[in-house]
Amino acid sequence: MQKTELKKNNMYYKEFLPSKHLAEIVQDYWVFEVLENKNLNFPIKHETLPESNVSIVLIQQPYFNGIRILGPRNKKYHQPVFPNSIYFGIRLNPWLSLNPKLFSKREIINETIEASDLITKHINLDNNIKKYLLSLPLLEKKLTHLFNKVEIEQDDLVKFICVELSHGTPIHLILNKIPFSVRVVQKRFKSIVGLSMRQFASNLKQRKLWEDLLENNKNKIDVIYKHNYYDQSHFINEFKRKMKRSVSDYETYLKKIEISLA
Repeated sequence: MQKTELKKNNMYYKEFLPSKHLAEIVQDYWVFEVLENKNLNFPIKHETLPESNVSIVLIQQPYFNGIRILGPRNKKYHQPVFPNSIYFGIRLNPWLSLNPKLFSKREIINETIEASDLITKHINLDNNIKKYLLSLPLLEKKLTHLFNKVEIEQDDLVKFICVELSHGTPIHLILNKIPFSVRVVQKRFKSIVGLSMRQFASNLKQRKLWEDLLENNKNKIDVIYKHNYYDQSHFINEFKRKMKRSVSDYETYLKKIEISLA
């Protein structure tokens, strides 16, 4: 599903789905690539919306190659990026726990950390991420070996809540369907996901709204109302609070990137 095309800027972002045998673990893959371009002033101050998943990120930059863990976020992510850089993200489903722990979600909120030795051992970069871009089965073979080394636990209640939130169901209606106290459910959700239900829902809301804005250039006011904002000011103020920049400024930046979502 193509969103924008401005190839002259040589920045590309795409998302695509995993094979069926990894779909219970991996939500999707994402790739952000920045090529050399004399029309761009480097480093670029790249910023993204908050998101609720953990990503294992394979990084190839002029000055750094390695693997990092990008934690769940309740505020924007910002990172200077340079030409000839590739970031390949493996976005994990938020209702999973991994044992032995490859990371603690609650300890990496709004943080990035070095990947554990277990991850780097199984996903050997060899200074070349593009081999995985050209051969996804190769990457998924290595991921399968990695995930076979850990015990992966799925919390069905948290999965139910995440799926309901992704469908736009209000939190109070979800809680009405669950035969546990609100406090117990909220505590359990945060212990698994790392974020509160409200933060998770807010992240989803912003992401889906921007997907709608980028798709087919829909009327902005219609999209804002569709996602349950009272009015345009409500949306603008909430966005500024999260991103510390204006909506129009962020929209201008996104138009410099060729974006394709699964």
